[in-house]
Amino acid sequence: MRNSTSAPLPSELRSTLQQIASDLVDRFYGSNGPEWGTRFDQVEALAVQLGKIVSTQMISEAMARQSNSTVPPDLEVCPACTGPIEAKPPEPRIVTTPSGDAEWSEPRRYCDRCRKAFFPSVQEPGH
Repeated sequence: MRNSTSAPLPSELRSTLQQIASDLVDRFYGSNGPEWGTRFDQVEALAVQLGKIVSTQMISEAMARQSNSTVPPDLEVCPACTGPIEAKPPEPRIVTTPSGDAEWSEPRRYCDRCRKAFFPSVQEPGH
């Protein structure tokens, strides 16, 4: 199991999310909300489905942006021998999350000395 920490949610972002939720209710149910007789579990299932879509899209977008940014110089060396590395074409990456599959293209590097291909990443203790 991975350690996960919750990022603090800025109040202006909370307000934006509340407005998005209100807009989604308007789009799905109209300004008066769900018709009488609509069950709670139906509303809940829709909210969960929308949440999963937003979650996986946010992860995919964040990781794609990170992958498209410049790799820091300290990650531009081989993690095994600290020698020079060669950039290779990005490779598709799919990671299964609790919300669904997140997808992006990840930068790839190759060390001629070690004959190893790898993805530059910051190593965390225990990994």
